[in-house]
Amino acid sequence: MLGREIRAGAPPSSWAQITSDANPPSQHMLLGHLLDRYDADPELKAESYDEFVKFLGVIYDNFKLNVEWFLTT
Repeated sequence: MLGREIRAGAPPSSWAQITSDANPPSQHMLLGHLLDRYDADPELKAESYDEFVKFLGVIYDNFKLNVEWFLTT
């Protein structure tokens, strides 16, 4: 954590980032939110789901590496 204001509200043990440990990846929450939106909105799904599936194919390898790293740290 950087910045005097941020550090003021957090214990010293949380200040330093350990580069060998993965933080919970926030993109996983975003992906879950997008999937929920597609399930809830048939119009959105009909308009752009194919492009979304292509996007998932593009990010899959990197996403998988991130998940594996997170699970092993």
